[in-house]
Amino acid sequence: MSATVSIPRRWPSSIWKYNGWFKNFFLDPNLKGTYPDVFFQWLKDEKINFMISDEDLNLLKKHQLDLIGWNYYRPCYITGDNYVDNLKELHQKSHAFLYRVLNKYFQKALNIQNEIELLIQRC
Repeated sequence: MSATVSIPRRWPSSIWKYNGWFKNFFLDPNLKGTYPDVFFQWLKDEKINFMISDEDLNLLKKHQLDLIGWNYYRPCYITGDNYVDNLKELHQKSHAFLYRVLNKYFQKALNIQNEIELLIQRC
């Protein structure tokens, strides 16, 4: 099950990958009492020494949610199976990504703001 509508309706493996992180990562601990395999595999691949204690896992299993609500705010666009991620870009600090992406628009926005302020002053 995915809250994301698939167009075309077939489910390429990229959708399963997306679900592993953005659906199962939040739902599995609350509904199943464990984390998805993709999370543990990522920790292993990245050589991250992070352990979830048996006590914490038992707590999750003992207190699973009875009910969840699902809000659908926006679509999510997922690339096809043959797309190769640029992991260095995905794993950079958010401010660096935002600066690079938004910087080209920032100066234009400032110019527009300045023009609006000048127009207001003239009125």
